[in-house]
Amino acid sequence: MSNARLYWDGNDILIQSTDGNLFSGVHRPNQLVWLLTALPLASWQAQLERRAKPVDVAHFEQKDRGRRERRLGEAVPIEHLLRKSRKQA
Repeated sequence: MSNARLYWDGNDILIQSTDGNLFSGVHRPNQLVWLLTALPLASWQAQLERRAKPVDVAHFEQKDRGRRERRLGEAVPIEHLLRKSRKQA
């Protein structure tokens, strides 16, 4: 028992032996327990669908296009940079 781990599942204290097996400690002492995890996926999905908001992708695409166009307008042609570096050399 010194190396065993204890868990509580809300109803029982489970004892995990060194070989990984789980046993009931209170309700059915020493009975092997299968530890299953059940997740409420259907209710999570329903909750997400209720909270989800539609996204206007066209708005973001237009914003991105405007940002790209501004950057291109601010860009300096490479020939200009090469001429400038030659003059400084």
